[in-house]
Amino acid sequence: MAKSKRPDSKQDRQWSEAKRRCRLSQEDILMARELGLTPQALIKNIPSPGQLWKLPVKQWIRELYEATGKSPVSGHQPAKSGQRAVHSANDSVPPRPHADEPALMKTGDESCQDTTMEDWKEYVDELGDDNEP
Repeated sequence: MAKSKRPDSKQDRQWSEAKRRCRLSQEDILMARELGLTPQALIKNIPSPGQLWKLPVKQWIRELYEATGKSPVSGHQPAKSGQRAVHSANDSVPPRPHADEPALMKTGDESCQDTTMEDWKEYVDELGDDNEP
């Protein structure tokens, strides 16, 4: 008679669920555990479609890990400051802009590609001035 497998512990099931839902690798799980993150914290931080400011959990973990001064377990190279990381077509979520990058309009009009947040703030202020009595 073969021994039956021991059932996974509740915590192992939670980590498996977080790995699946956040699309993480085993390496990402190791980094998250080392940072002291819980599976629930990872799942809670999955960005919804309306939360464009949030990074995908995988990138968020890597940025937190790199911010501690540790290098990632694999050969993942962070982007140089001022540059975005190169993403492949296999990435599950497209990269999101960072706060220090210029804001871009989604019209496809190339004349708007150099528009910064300061330009938008000035524009909004001017609109507000036009509406005053």
